[in-house]
Amino acid sequence: MGSITIEELQKVSYLDTRYLEDRTVKLMPLWTGSDWKMWLDTSDGLVIETRIVDVGEGDYIAQTAARESDLYIPFVHLMWQCASWTEICPLILAISDDFHNMAHQ
Repeated sequence: MGSITIEELQKVSYLDTRYLEDRTVKLMPLWTGSDWKMWLDTSDGLVIETRIVDVGEGDYIAQTAARESDLYIPFVHLMWQCASWTEICPLILAISDDFHNMAHQ
């Protein structure tokens, strides 16, 4: 993952890049309500849009859940929205993984 400019990040439809400042963006799948979209960063700092079939496990962006069994975790949402500084991101990922692991129990 390389450094991506704000102009490249503006290609991602769910991002409001006006207030990013020095925070890190985790590119997540987007559930539109009928299909999935995904943006990938390239080694040369570009963002490309792609489509995926489904998300088996993990965080995603959506207005409504893709499946009834999907869990919305407000704390994880808040952390990605407001506290995604580079040094904090590994902790957010770990906490999110813990929630996913608890769901398997």
